[in-house]
Amino acid sequence: MNSSKSLGFTLIEVLVVIIIIGILATISTATLKNYFVKARDAARKATVNNITLIVKVDASDQWSNEKYIYNVFGLRQLFEKNDYRVPKASNNYCYLLGMGKGTQVVGDDNQFFVLVWGEESNLELFNKPGPIVDGTQEVRLGLWTLFEAGDIVRENFVCENGIVDTSSFQVLRSFANPLLGQDPVYFGIDANGEIQNSAPGQ
Repeated sequence: MNSSKSLGFTLIEVLVVIIIIGILATISTATLKNYFVKARDAARKATVNNITLIVKVDASDQWSNEKYIYNVFGLRQLFEKNDYRVPKASNNYCYLLGMGKGTQVVGDDNQFFVLVWGEESNLELFNKPGPIVDGTQEVRLGLWTLFEAGDIVRENFVCENGIVDTSSFQVLRSFANPLLGQDPVYFGIDANGEIQNSAPGQ
């Protein structure tokens, strides 16, 4: 009497394999997404640091009360002189630069900052995403305080189709004006890395 052996898989075995594959795929996707987020934040931090360095080095050669105070063409020329171009962004976040002559009536008290939103840059500190910021110490600390208080939010950095949304940046300007002091000016850098607009603080 011949006995026949089944060479196929049972339904339970197939279901177990499918479930295992699904779990592994979910873990891999989440890990991969996390790497992409970290890479984008690292690129933003590098951009903020590079802009800050360029502006500070340029200002160190200017012993007048006009350092940090550029018009849009002057800022473009400064980047070109340093052979620097802001990388294109893969999302709808734009950069904001602010510059002012400070709050002192007499003396050199110029202030500036560079700011962009990070997807997870502040998770360890605040358990939530937040801004990536650099610049002069007084303004940088002031902006951090505003973020901790909930006054600076993601919507302040939105680009519409890669273009600087001046209405959302207006909220940031209103908070930053007292930190920058006299004659504040602002510049937006869009998702294509273009210095797109300059506007007075008021």
